[in-house]
Amino acid sequence: MAPALAQDNPAPPKPQSDPKALEVLKKVCDVLANLKRMSFEAEYTSYTEAKDGTKKDVLTAKAKIALAKPNHLRMEVTSDIPEFPALLVADGTQVWEYGKLGNFYSGAPQPENATDIRGTLGGLPLFGQQVAFTPDPYAKMTEGDTYYTLDKPEKVGDIECQVLKRVSPRGWSMTIWVDPDRNVIVQTRTEYAIPDGRVVQMSKRNKIAVDPSLSPDIFTFVAPKGSKEAPKPPKIDDEGSG
Repeated sequence: MAPALAQDNPAPPKPQSDPKALEVLKKVCDVLANLKRMSFEAEYTSYTEAKDGTKKDVLTAKAKIALAKPNHLRMEVTSDIPEFPALLVADGTQVWEYGKLGNFYSGAPQPENATDIRGTLGGLPLFGQQVAFTPDPYAKMTEGDTYYTLDKPEKVGDIECQVLKRVSPRGWSMTIWVDPDRNVIVQTRTEYAIPDGRVVQMSKRNKIAVDPSLSPDIFTFVAPKGSKEAPKPPKIDDEGSG
């Protein structure tokens, strides 16, 4: 008997995205691709939910965020979690962070790719808006093995939102609420499975402004009064090693 060939047991086909969901996503990504500046306020919550519904490891934060293409960003954060950066500024050359823990600030060379700017809150980079820095947001949002569905409309505040769901076969999903009049994201909810339950991350955006007038000064880092530059790690001397 001839040995079974790989094509005799092909991998299941990737689920196809709903074309109507992709239409909504394309409009959102067109806004992100064409804007030059953006500002908004955000509320962030992350928690672990056990299988019995018990919540733990609850993290919350609020932020004021402004970005300007190609590579400028300012994020002011208010949180009870001292490890969160209170201020992050990317000025096009350096990325600066200030943290209340220790009252220290530090700077590092800014990565060439603006989407790699370090500034994450609980694993949700820049509240999901870093995709605005990519040349092709639609390609970025549709890469990989994920697919999109279109759920029933839901209200977020006074806005009757279109609801997208991005699903990954690797065990995570993201629900995206879109303002259909402005084609901007007003809320996201990401969930991924862990052995004893799931992790939930939610981000709600308010006061969203596309191409607002922003002073260039906001992208210049000014150390908070009384703060200190973080000590640099000692340089390791390899001479004589081996």
